Amino acid sequence: MIIVKVVLPLPIRSSFNYILPHSMTPIVGSRVLVPFRSKEMVGIIISFKIEKKNINNLNFKFVKHIIDNRPIYTRVLLYTLIWTSKYYYLPIGSLFFLILPKILKNKSINSQEYRTNIYQNNKYQISRRFFINKKILSKIEKVLINESFSSWLISEVTLYVRIKFYLGIIKKILKKKLQILIIVPYIKDVYALFFFFKIIFYYFY
Repeated sequence: MIIVKVVLPLPIRSSFNYILPHSMTPIVGSRVLVPFRSKEMVGIIISFKIEKKNINNLNFKFVKHIIDNRPIYTRVLLYTLIWTSKYYYLPIGSLFFLILPKILKNKSINSQEYRTNIYQNNKYQISRRFFINKKILSKIEKVLINESFSSWLISEVTLYVRIKFYLGIIKKILKKKLQILIIVPYIKDVYALFFFFKIIFYYFY
């Protein structure tokens, strides 16, 4: 019998255990549909284990459905979110679902349909042109030339210049049909980024 640990979009710092039916295969990082109290909720599998105890001794509910046939969270991202939750004492469920696109919070949409929809319709595209000077462009090229993980310190003084730097990287990443996760250290910068994103991108959740 397989027990999966699932995080739900709730403001608590704990996960929930569910029994996975024999007909299903656990996929860490994928979404599942599970019962919670009197309703069904979309959750994320963060780990699983094989339990040899009698099922009657466990007060766990069964997973209703595995939504995705492949992980939507990579192993690195999964571990990063778990570490962030523990280090900063953040609700793990809220953290996982905060970075999840709204459309994937819908149980009727699987990750393959989501990816196909984006790539075929080119929804995540920059709709307005913006000027980037040669200095910023040179820095962007230096960042993107590395194929392995590396960290960079942006020392630009003004927020506007930093945002143009972010937009330049995002534009090149989207052209490669890749994903990008932006972690902003100051809450005031988040609102500024949202403002510019809604102007620059014509499809923004």
